[in-house]
Amino acid sequence: MKRADALIPLSREHHVALVLARQAVTAATDTATQQTQVIERTLNAWDQHIIDHLVTEETSLLPALEAAGERAAAATARAQHAALRALIERLRRRDACALAPWGEQMREHVKFEERSLFPLAERSLDLTAMRDALHRPDTRPASQPPHNRRSS
Repeated sequence: MKRADALIPLSREHHVALVLARQAVTAATDTATQQTQVIERTLNAWDQHIIDHLVTEETSLLPALEAAGERAAAATARAQHAALRALIERLRRRDACALAPWGEQMREHVKFEERSLFPLAERSLDLTAMRDALHRPDTRPASQPPHNRRSS
């Protein structure tokens, strides 16, 4: 499926999330050492990339959809983001029992965005006008760590 240019960066980031989701589900039955490694990879990806992806959606795409009358879809995305954040907090406490639920939730969230939310945005919004808001060039100096939004 051809994705609108403005949504391509967000769509591409879903690949990383899906890889992590699969690893999290699989690790749920692995050894404690393997689980710890997957938790660390997941938290690193969350802090370096995924949280910024969610915040971009929450500050640009979802408000635009709400303004266009698509409140239910935006509410679903927000609820999914909240569920993912709650599971990440469990992973921060090294709760390996949160691995499979996080992976399953992430997989469902990506599926929802790719199959429902993004096509809805393409039909409902002027994404060309939103292009800058949806793109997040990494302007941090190489030595500066990513945003640390542990409670975001």
